[in-house]
Amino acid sequence: MADEFDWWGVRRDFAVTERIAYLNSAATGAIPRQVADAATGFYADVLASGDAHWNDWMSRRERVRGLVARLVNAEPEEIGFTTNTSAGMNLIVDALEGRGEVVSCELEFPVTTLPWMHRGVPVRLLKARGGEIKTEDI
Repeated sequence: MADEFDWWGVRRDFAVTERIAYLNSAATGAIPRQVADAATGFYADVLASGDAHWNDWMSRRERVRGLVARLVNAEPEEIGFTTNTSAGMNLIVDALEGRGEVVSCELEFPVTTLPWMHRGVPVRLLKARGGEIKTEDI
């Protein structure tokens, strides 16, 4: 069927999946070959030219921001890039500091709650029932 998505093609893009089913993206997620190639190209450019191509890099970043926005049905100015989830969560904590308590759940990865706790913000962790958080518990 022409409309079917090629999940095997996506899987081939991630070298780690040649050996295992990799599901841990919380700390360091697997990257596709295209991302590794782009990063290698970027660092080769920096090595050879310093920041002489800064404007080109910023232009590429904005083009990608637009593509990501279209993918998730957002506006480009609603898309922010960070180095990882931990850095992103710390930016959110900085932006919302002093706004009140945080509600999360015991199933959440620690990076989403620890930054709040370290700053003394009350965090209420909902208990899971059967591996789920029930809407009525919120």
